[in-house]
Amino acid sequence: MKRILFSVICGVSIFTSFMVRGQSEGVSINSSGAAPHPSAMIDISSTTKGALIPRMTLTERNAISYPALGLQVFNTTTNCVNIWMGSSWKQICGDCDFNSPVAGNSGPLCEGSNLQLTATSIVGATYQWTGPDGYISNSQNPVISNATASASGSYSVTATLNGCTSQPQSTVATINATPATPTATNDGPACVGAPLSLSATTINNASYSWAGPNGYSAAVQNPVISNAEQNNAGNYSVVASVNGCNSAPGSTSVSINATPLTPGTITGSSTVCANATGQTYSISPVAGATSYNWYIPAGASIESNNGTSIAITMGSSSGNVSVTASNSCGTSSASILSVTVNPVPSSAFSINPSSPITGQSVTFSANTSGATYAWTFPSGNPSSASVQNTSSSWSSGGTYNVELTVLMNGCSSTTTTPLVVASCQPVHFRTYSFTQNSAPSGAQCSDWTAFRASLTPGSYCSVTLSGSQFPGGYVCTDATAVNQIASFLKNGPSGTIVSCNGMNWSNHDSIDWFYVYNNVGASCDKNACLRPCIGNLNWGGFNTQICGAPTQTISISFNQ
Repeated sequence: MKRILFSVICGVSIFTSFMVRGQSEGVSINSSGAAPHPSAMIDISSTTKGALIPRMTLTERNAISYPALGLQVFNTTTNCVNIWMGSSWKQICGDCDFNSPVAGNSGPLCEGSNLQLTATSIVGATYQWTGPDGYISNSQNPVISNATASASGSYSVTATLNGCTSQPQSTVATINATPATPTATNDGPACVGAPLSLSATTINNASYSWAGPNGYSAAVQNPVISNAEQNNAGNYSVVASVNGCNSAPGSTSVSINATPLTPGTITGSSTVCANATGQTYSISPVAGATSYNWYIPAGASIESNNGTSIAITMGSSSGNVSVTASNSCGTSSASILSVTVNPVPSSAFSINPSSPITGQSVTFSANTSGATYAWTFPSGNPSSASVQNTSSSWSSGGTYNVELTVLMNGCSSTTTTPLVVASCQPVHFRTYSFTQNSAPSGAQCSDWTAFRASLTPGSYCSVTLSGSQFPGGYVCTDATAVNQIASFLKNGPSGTIVSCNGMNWSNHDSIDWFYVYNNVGASCDKNACLRPCIGNLNWGGFNTQICGAPTQTISISFNQ
């Protein structure tokens, strides 16, 4: 034993000396004293014992600094002999004699993709993967679904076979983050023919891809469309790409405007009355228009304007109502409607007499000729009329609102005038019958004398001389003239003439003769004559029917 120990010591000493001195002989360690094999630096031989190399755990092995090429240790973790091959440890395991799996991955990938980890296949082996964020998997080729950027990093895999575990093999996976979504904008609305600029916010190291209407595409951050057309309107989207990963699309809506078309036909009346209010004119909305400009005839004014329609008060002048449509690109041509303004006819009228009495015929005359007329005479007789000049009378005194509406060329006006009718009723009256070719009777003469004597001048408001040949008769409504007539009929003298309501009232030759006339001819030519006491055949009549007049009645009435 001492010899062996001595030999070992000596051998080590000789080996050491060899190493230092560069000797070329080997060292033999054995119990037989045999020389070392010429090919061996150290030749150890024994039939009862073996040689021991350093024994250590995997952790202790990995703590060796700068292992020499070919350095050998016994790995107590894997129960394998480990040899440093310059870049990694290889192991000799007997039943564990298999190659470590080769690790790989499907990256680099973009966030949201599935990361595939791969290990070469070892028949019968099981696998153990570890990675970032405490990742663990027992699959040979596990998949990380919908991977995020935090899944980037080094993944290690070991294979275990027959109780032996391989050296860990690693692979580095890269998961690139999804770029931020770019904000897309445009400088529209653009006008047809003008440039349109598209813009996307800046994202570091990104490339850009635009898509839009009609197959539009661009690969710059801020493209420009020259001479925009209306078919360029629509939605544009842009995607930013970094490291082969695409952002979500940003979008912007583009409007392309053209100068509006000329508005369509203006609806509204083309013939109106002067100063008419609430005249409405309108058009259909014009595509692309943002405002409308209305123009109206001189003297007219706009009451309201809501863009596509207006209400106006018309003046007295004819002219055009027109409208244009506008937007930021310009103003259209005008749509025009020619409007004729007709004057409003006057509905003024005259009244004769202006202060009538009950029963008296009142004449009404419209100042405007050639029109359509509508008269209203409240409580009158008649109560209405449709001619330019007409008459009516009232049986009761009072104030009556006489109304005339005049219509001409579609325009009308109305005038209402209060008419005061004085109450004047018959109190002294007589009716005499005249028979053709017969002289008046003595009874009629006596009655006429009695009638004249019964008059009370000063108390009357009107006098009427009428007859079957002239029902309206002649009326005097001037109280002064009426009472003068009553006085000369009662007392004379003969030959008295009183003018009233355009006629002469007279007892021309005798107080028994009573005339109403507007000429100075022979007695038979008077307009009206009443002579009950004249003993010939021509004692009375109306309107040149006195001489040889037909049978008729003649009445006289004093009223108060």
